[in-house]
Amino acid sequence: MSIEHAIAVGEAFCVAPPTYEQWMARRDVVTDLGTKYYNSLGNNKPPEKFQVLERELERSYCSGAYLSCVVFAAAIVELFFQDVNQVTRAMLRGKLEYIEGEIESLRSARNDIAHYLRAPDVLSMDEYIFSKGGLEVAARQAILVVYHVARAFVRLDPNTALQGTRRDAARP
Repeated sequence: MSIEHAIAVGEAFCVAPPTYEQWMARRDVVTDLGTKYYNSLGNNKPPEKFQVLERELERSYCSGAYLSCVVFAAAIVELFFQDVNQVTRAMLRGKLEYIEGEIESLRSARNDIAHYLRAPDVLSMDEYIFSKGGLEVAARQAILVVYHVARAFVRLDPNTALQGTRRDAARP
């Protein structure tokens, strides 16, 4: 095994944590996107659970866990669509038509990763080990999609967005 191969394997399987410089450079990416998001909110507030999930998404990206970042980002996007009634879901989709392809790509990437029987040969071990740059780009794109969806979500009317959801149906 060459030294380059050993280093790549070590990075891929987190034998050593990212350096401080790597962590901070990755954190800057998320911080820049988050700053743009929070500056665009005005008087609107993000859902409390988003802030918790946002921090976890940041940690997975900063640590270099790019596959889990993509899977987690797709789950966050799905949560935004599940937390609203059908009418509001359609409105949310309308606000996000400009990134409809990116949302679908994120969902497809998540499915390829999480449902290995669906696409068993999508990513081999060698590709995983030596394609960290491409995976990082995919993770960064996934985070960007999350912020676009979050921004569209908080611009919905909070008085009607959650009416008729499963939570409301469970109330007497």
